[in-house]
Amino acid sequence: MAKATRSTGLGLVFAGSAAACWGCSISLSKAALLHTGPVPLLFFQLAISNAVLWGFGRPAKRPGAWRRYFAVGLLEPGLAYFLALIGLSWTTATAASLIGASEALMVVVLSAVIHRERVDATILGFAIIGLAAALPLLGVFGGFSLGSGASVIGNVFVLLGTGSAAVYVVITHSLVNNESALAVLAWQQLSSLLLAAMLFLVSELIGRTSTQWNEITILDVCLWALSGFLQYTAAFYLYLRSLQYMKTAVAGMALNLIAVFGIVSAMLFLGERPGLPSICSGIVIIGCVAGVAVIGSWKAGRCPSDKVDVDSLRDGPPRNR
Repeated sequence: MAKATRSTGLGLVFAGSAAACWGCSISLSKAALLHTGPVPLLFFQLAISNAVLWGFGRPAKRPGAWRRYFAVGLLEPGLAYFLALIGLSWTTATAASLIGASEALMVVVLSAVIHRERVDATILGFAIIGLAAALPLLGVFGGFSLGSGASVIGNVFVLLGTGSAAVYVVITHSLVNNESALAVLAWQQLSSLLLAAMLFLVSELIGRTSTQWNEITILDVCLWALSGFLQYTAAFYLYLRSLQYMKTAVAGMALNLIAVFGIVSAMLFLGERPGLPSICSGIVIIGCVAGVAVIGSWKAGRCPSDKVDVDSLRDGPPRNR
């Protein structure tokens, strides 16, 4: 039982660390978009991440399995971050962070639909509360505006990217069970890099990159490198590792922390000042994630085996097997 509890706790640490990397990278990407268009930024970030991944990567264990990883990579980081960066160029890092909190509920619902897994009512309740805390703060509703810099069209693009990311999370859960997380990640990001390279080439040919190449500095290059490593290498690897210790919906709940880390980093690095509604939203989201952690640890202590422990986080009370 103690080992099962430690496994659950380790999974939460991996998922929480991934959320920290993703949250901070939102502000770094927003800063990089000052002189770089979203398409070139996506290409440079993925190029840096691929250089790291393939430097330490290893081939897939099962022959032909790489094709599935390659295809899923077109969804995320490919499509998801392409849409998110376009949205981020038109809205604030704070708004993008809060919209990203909706991914948790999407993951819970899609997990039930795609994998036909029963979702524990308490976990679903925490997901709904976390989502409800973020939705009124999207900048769409008059009384809850996020302030200057946020736009509805930018928020819509971020939301579309978030939906693509939720589908990716659910699909990849079944891919990492018997495979190296590093191998899965390397093939996924290679396909994303090829997609980004194609988009970059097309945007350059038609002159729509909005990149001020003559104003690029060493600081901009450092932002590309740091944001690319945190967002595409560290965050994805940590998240895929977390899926090896817990079910999708529980790991997905930790994604709510992205909003918290995103808001804090936006305040520290970009000087954004969220209002009281945003602060209250962050407090509620932290409370939801803490609730899932407590429930997960409690159920882990009641399970007779590691496998039942992980499964019980989604399927309710343990059953005789």
